Amino acid sequence: MKLVLVSPCLLAGLVACQSSGPDAAPTAARPDAAVAERRDAATGRDATTARDAAAAPDAARVRDAPGDAASGLDPTRLQAALDQARGAEHALGAALGVRTARGTWLGASGKHAPDGAAILPTERFEIGSVSKTFVAVLVLLEVERGRLQLDAPIAPWLPELPGADRITIRHLLQHTSGLAEYLANPALDHGQPATPRALLAWPATQPAAFAPGERHEYSNTNYIALGVILEAVAGAPLGEQIQRRIAGPLGLADTSLREAGTTVPGGFWYEAGAYAADPAEHPSVAWAAGAVVSTPNDLLAFFGALLGGTLLSPSSLAEMQTGVPIPESGGRASYGLGLMWQETPSGRLYFHGGLIDNTLTMAGGLADGRLLLAGYFNTMPTDETALLDVALGALP
Repeated sequence: MKLVLVSPCLLAGLVACQSSGPDAAPTAARPDAAVAERRDAATGRDATTARDAAAAPDAARVRDAPGDAASGLDPTRLQAALDQARGAEHALGAALGVRTARGTWLGASGKHAPDGAAILPTERFEIGSVSKTFVAVLVLLEVERGRLQLDAPIAPWLPELPGADRITIRHLLQHTSGLAEYLANPALDHGQPATPRALLAWPATQPAAFAPGERHEYSNTNYIALGVILEAVAGAPLGEQIQRRIAGPLGLADTSLREAGTTVPGGFWYEAGAYAADPAEHPSVAWAAGAVVSTPNDLLAFFGALLGGTLLSPSSLAEMQTGVPIPESGGRASYGLGLMWQETPSGRLYFHGGLIDNTLTMAGGLADGRLLLAGYFNTMPTDETALLDVALGALP
């Protein structure tokens, strides 16, 4: 039986989904730093007949991590489950990493494109809004150093934003600021480079949706603002901070903030037996809200260190795990400081989802440490909770 958490759009950090159909209009509040939902006939996208691509036999199959042979995990069972999930979701490809006390499994299924190469589980991919968890860690590290305070107003750095004298760092982290979604700017060109200040210029002209702290409403503007604050406080570019304070110490060799010119595979739309590619998002448009690239194995290490208490102090981790209700979840999920959580039949799951360039990501772990997972589908619309179903199959 399929485990249903919150909606796939919510897992990806979306507060609303685009309606179905190849020419459906985007939602009014353009949701994730992803925005690969642009499906205008004028884009010149190349629709390709599926030719059963989503159900094709795997070329990639399993790439076991060191120690798998003696781990007690069942690679054959996990691979079959991933293949089945990919086919059921009509996804061209998927990759997944699973870690338990019995070891680590890395697997892949399908292709990068209908006529493309097989996906490998060791390849880098765009993690979308899972980037927000990295940014939140950086903020909390600055709180531990005494250079930021969670409940201090953001006015010293961003006085131009509406309510800046009442919006706090915590409000930004929890999406309770009321700031307008910068991706809703009708003049924003998603394929062209943009500076963080330019991205914030439009929200600065929009009225707040509600008073700070009144409720949770997902807005990527919050994390662009946090990126600006982090660069001002640390005196270093955001990408450098990710490398120096997270990726370097944890040995995440394949994790970084994506720069212009960095090539990573994009995703596709699936509609009525055909796959269509959209124009790619320029990394600077996603920036602190969703421009990190990584691998399943690196994400396993990151969430293992985070939830295991080696990245942050116990008090900082507790702050991160203290959430406000997500209204769209019907009371089933909460959002903390760059981290979501909800109860599952196997225990509380801390996680974040991501959506960028039609690639849907899910990464996180159970509160008791029994399971870590990180993976993605490269096709929309898909339900990344299917990856959780596969991962839970690794538990005894």
